[in-house]
Amino acid sequence: MGSLARREVASRTTGVLVSRSDDRSAVPLFVTLRGRVTGHFLRRLEERGGDPDRLVLEGGRLEAAGWLRPLAHEGYNLVVPGFGQIRLRMDRRSPDFVAVTFLPFGGT
Repeated sequence: MGSLARREVASRTTGVLVSRSDDRSAVPLFVTLRGRVTGHFLRRLEERGGDPDRLVLEGGRLEAAGWLRPLAHEGYNLVVPGFGQIRLRMDRRSPDFVAVTFLPFGGT
């Protein structure tokens, strides 16, 4: 994903620009974001012991606050303190994120 998309994501979530340099050097931003969830995300959340009551899940959408960092290959990792990691991608149909999968802290 190009730097234009990353800047767009950052301005939508925080008003701060993400680094244009290599993704590994990008500083994580603490954000509150909204996005839609996939069936895969909900299955992984259940299988891996995530507590859906700790997220705002309503009508196929989630709201969560955490540290957002771009990944090397078109995606984002949102680390939600006390909950786990949510892998995200940009939604091609809207200006939102899509929650793709869930990883518990210290888990698989």
